[in-house]
Amino acid sequence: MDTEPSSQGFSEAGSGALIKNIDGSPAPTAAPTASPAQAFAVAPSLEPSLQPPPEHAGPATVEAAFAPLAPPQQPVPDPEPALDPIDWTLALEQCGGDDEFMHEILVDLMSETGGLMDSLTSTLSGQGSLAPQPLFTRVSQTSHAIKGAMANLSCNPVRLATFKLEQFAASCAKQAYENMADPLFLTNLQESGKLRDAVGEEFERLRGELRSKGIEC
Repeated sequence: MDTEPSSQGFSEAGSGALIKNIDGSPAPTAAPTASPAQAFAVAPSLEPSLQPPPEHAGPATVEAAFAPLAPPQQPVPDPEPALDPIDWTLALEQCGGDDEFMHEILVDLMSETGGLMDSLTSTLSGQGSLAPQPLFTRVSQTSHAIKGAMANLSCNPVRLATFKLEQFAASCAKQAYENMADPLFLTNLQESGKLRDAVGEEFERLRGELRSKGIEC
């Protein structure tokens, strides 16, 4: 009768005894296990990313490795096209579709607003000897008159430029100044002059457009 091998038989063989196959030949033994020190020595070769930076790598090299990526370049939007000096379609509609009548109105418009432009120049140059608040009030009122006249025939660039001057001068008229030499007054006067020059540029651009259509003004 076969009997199961007892654990005592294995213990008696001793740790140094060879384990044999059924046919009596020596059985292969397991590969020796590496010690913790040996495993740690092999790890750096398997994981290069764990290696410390080379000795020649200075702060600049380390900072560059961890520097944030530059944001993507945003496309520069195209500048908005300048408005035409006059919207001929709307201007003709304002004149009932009568081209000849529109030409006459435009000549009168340029004559009237030309005088108002001269008034702006003389006021800002101090020829009227006005105190600061009345001076800016007059500039605002004159700009308002030009703006309204230009709006009637859709001369939008001049209208928009005079609107800026009107608003700025109105705000300046509400400020307090000690005298004509007050630095705030002089600064506001200079800025008003720049805005008046912008109105003048658009006015001359409109004049050039009208003359290109045979309208003498």
